[in-house]
Amino acid sequence: MIQLDKTPQSGARLRRLPLRRWRSLLPVMTSLALVALALWAGFNALPSSRTLHPVFSTRFESEASLGYWKHRSSLAFVFEAGLHPRQCGTVQIASEHQVLLAPYTSEKCRDALASARIVSVQPAGLRLLWSLMPNSDREAIATEGWDLTQQIARPFAEVLDSSYFKEHYRDELSRTVQDALRQTWMSPRIQVSWLDLVGALDPSYTERLVNDLWPIAVEKTKTGLMNTVSDLGSALLGQSAQTLPGAPPPGSLTGRIFQDLLADQRSQALLFETFLRVSSDPKVVSFANLFATEILLALMANPHLPALVDKVATDPLLLARWQGSRFDFDFLTQKLPRKLLRYRHPRDHNPLVAFLVRGILLGHDNYVVLLMTDEQAAVAAAQGISTGLPLQATTP
Repeated sequence: MIQLDKTPQSGARLRRLPLRRWRSLLPVMTSLALVALALWAGFNALPSSRTLHPVFSTRFESEASLGYWKHRSSLAFVFEAGLHPRQCGTVQIASEHQVLLAPYTSEKCRDALASARIVSVQPAGLRLLWSLMPNSDREAIATEGWDLTQQIARPFAEVLDSSYFKEHYRDELSRTVQDALRQTWMSPRIQVSWLDLVGALDPSYTERLVNDLWPIAVEKTKTGLMNTVSDLGSALLGQSAQTLPGAPPPGSLTGRIFQDLLADQRSQALLFETFLRVSSDPKVVSFANLFATEILLALMANPHLPALVDKVATDPLLLARWQGSRFDFDFLTQKLPRKLLRYRHPRDHNPLVAFLVRGILLGHDNYVVLLMTDEQAAVAAAQGISTGLPLQATTP
């Protein structure tokens, strides 16, 4: 009788399990669908048979060198209300200083191209994608991204700081990674690419970062010195320094100042902005892709690494430290893709965003040409869209 009573319940549980599994997979399936939509939209934005033999009726000249993208084809975009882009032509960099435009024949494109006063070449990278988003979305992504990073980094740091990991794995893993880094850095291809990058990199990146961070660093240094003097006075008087519950023990003065500097939201914003500026530079993108490829090949060539990684990943004592950790991946699987791909309304299509996402996912370091009116350029500057490399129209 007991067996007969439990049979329906067991069957019901078996019938409910697949539904629960499907529900747990819904966020992942949604994210994959959005990424697939971005790739499809990006490929759909590429020049098709209708522009296979474009007629380049408009020419532009650039004072800056465009030799990095020489003979490459891309897309031209104009903007509607709210800086919503419209794809309106195919472009090609014919020489180091000349850009050719083959406009589409639609009436909206002709009107928009005729009213455009500011034309620029923009690197099709993460910085442009980020600046196309409204400020409210950018702030939400920055906050939620930082929270998720801390959620993942906390248990990972606990594993790396554990005495068990240091005793059994740290030295061997450190040697493996250091050998791969040394081998990659000494590679002739890396050395040539690095010297080329250093010679071409804009020094304003470093100057602006140092100049903007210096006042914050001075402020944190004064605070750190005052706290150190206060702690020293308390120790001389036999009083214990007051610390917040759960706070880590105070370290060295330099370490505390550096930690306060990185924790400051102003410093985080400056570092993130500098990262976006540098990551948009074609030379930086090319070097990063080459370095990542070379170090990956060096690690794969090590015959001992696969067994070591498998041993670390399956060690029960290390896995136990991850138990109980919870991560909010809704940000990556749902919120971030929707904000990137649908930034006006749920059924919207943004061709420029789709083209940028496609390029970033596939590792392409391409460019786009943006055409704006004076009013649109003012709004774009306030939103953080850079001026790019200006172009001047010339007679055919």
